Order: sequence, then C-alpha cells, then structure tokens
Amino acid sequence: MRSPIVFSEHSIFITSRKLSYTLMTIKSSGNPQERKTPEGLIIKAALVVLLASLTSFAGICYRDSIYNRDTSFLLSAFYGNDLYTLIVAIPLTIQVIYKCRLEGNEKQYLVFLGLMDYMIYNFQFYLFGASFNSLFLLYCAIVALSTMSLLCGVVQMIVNSDGTVFSDTPIGTSHPWIAGYMMFTAFSLLHVYVSQFADFFMNGILPEIITVTGHTTNIVFALDLTNVVPWMLLGGIGLMKKKNWGYSIAAIVNGKGAVYMGALAASTAMAMFEKNIEMEDGKSQLFLWTMLGLGSSISAFRLLSDK
Repeated sequence: MRSPIVFSEHSIFITSRKLSYTLMTIKSSGNPQERKTPEGLIIKAALVVLLASLTSFAGICYRDSIYNRDTSFLLSAFYGNDLYTLIVAIPLTIQVIYKCRLEGNEKQYLVFLGLMDYMIYNFQFYLFGASFNSLFLLYCAIVALSTMSLLCGVVQMIVNSDGTVFSDTPIGTSHPWIAGYMMFTAFSLLHVYVSQFADFFMNGILPEIITVTGHTTNIVFALDLTNVVPWMLLGGIGLMKKKNWGYSIAAIVNGKGAVYMGALAASTAMAMFEKNIEMEDGKSQLFLWTMLGLGSSISAFRLLSDK
C-alpha cells in the first residue's frame, strides 16, 4: 500500500527480512513517499471479485436449478441479491481495488476493507442460508478469501501507517451523531432479536423469518448478532472515546452497511415484484433499508472526508 509517513528533518531507511516491509521517511516539507499495495492482497481481492461474479452470474442465469430446493421467498431474495452484487457491488469493488493498487492511501483502504466485509457478510447468507447446491464450494472460497483480505488489509494498514491508525492516539472529534446512530442501530437490532427470542422462549412462537425462509434456525439473527451488532457497538464506543481504532471500525462498518442496504432493497423489491412478500410488508422494509442505507452512507462519507 502507498501510505505517507512523515518525519521532521530526518530520512531513515530500514530493511528487515523477517518483517518483509520497508519504512521510508522524508522531510516534512516534501511529498509523501508512496508504495504499491502488496500483490498478495490484490490477488486475493481479485479472486473474490472473480468468484463473486461467477456465482452471481450463475444465480441469475440458472436460478431455478441452483436454488431449486429453496422457498419462493428465498428464490426471489437471492435473485435480487445476485443482480445487485453483479451490477453494483462488484464494479465498485473493482474500482476500489484499482485505486488501492495505484495509490493505496488510508481512505481507499478503509473503503476496500468495508467492501471485503460486505463480501463476507453477503456470501455467508448463501453459505449458511441457501440449500446445498452446485455453488457451495465457491461460497466457501469467497467467504474465506474475503476474510483473509480483510485481516491482511488491516495488518497492512498498521504496518504502513505511522502507528496511529489503531492506536490510542486521540482523533480530532468524537463524531457524536455518528456514534449515536451506530449505538441506536445496534440497540434497535438487539431489541428486535432479543424480544423475538424471548417470545419463543416463553411461548414457543418461532420468529416469522424462520417460517418464511424454511430454515431450521434464524440465520439473520445469528449473523447480525455476531457480525453487525458487536462491531456497531464497539465502533460507536470507540468514536465517543475519540480512539483511532473506533474511527477505523466505524468507517469499515458503515461502508459495508451503505453497500449492503442496497442489496437488501434489491432482494425485497424482487420479492415484491414476484409476489413472494406482502406489498405493505415490502414497502415498510424498503423504507427501513433506505433509511439505514442513508444513515450508513452519510456516516461513512463524513468519516472518510476527514482523511
């Protein structure tokens, strides 16, 4: 990754075989030294894009055979998601990877990490939520490679930065309204999921999503309570405390949320179009995804504008 590292009146060149990276510094009055994004990270991300394109294209063209053992609601949802991923998410990811390859500044890296988080979260629904099909191994590969890219990208940011990206060095502002939005969203999701679990625990009433999808458990609850709620809370708390790690988490999570709300809207719209969801329920869901998408988009844009 190309990342500016500035020291005053000194120029230092350090090489290490064990660390496999070089820290180069320049005078504060000069232009920042830039380096290329590691080829290994680019290759992993490119493979994610390639495999995601293949699975999405196959899901669109052969959905009746690939998703033939899924419910009609899931058939519509996967079809809408495949269209959105192929038309919107993948071209956006390609563009960001290209920019990271050329420049690799911190802002672009945070967007890249948010998109890798999107790929993880999005394809976990296929991996765990779709009936066993011919794309199963591709789903496994996408989730694994996206996770590796996310982790390697975080490490690369730490290595190539000046040591403050995930440190306790305070940031300039706590972004209180962004932190409040994240905390409110996290607690709202927590309230919905815990209340439905309590209804099942006390009265034996299954959440409606289980009935609609035909799943044996609530995959939406499981993924949100492990992949979304904790990170929204942690990022919000970190922002309130003016921590750089909180800023980074908030930028990644909101970047992922901004893109994924579009996927949910596409899935819901397709289910409405194919009459696999009640029109009023579909409208209320579209409104919710739109509001959450706007909130995450504005939050991500505001955070990234600081860089």
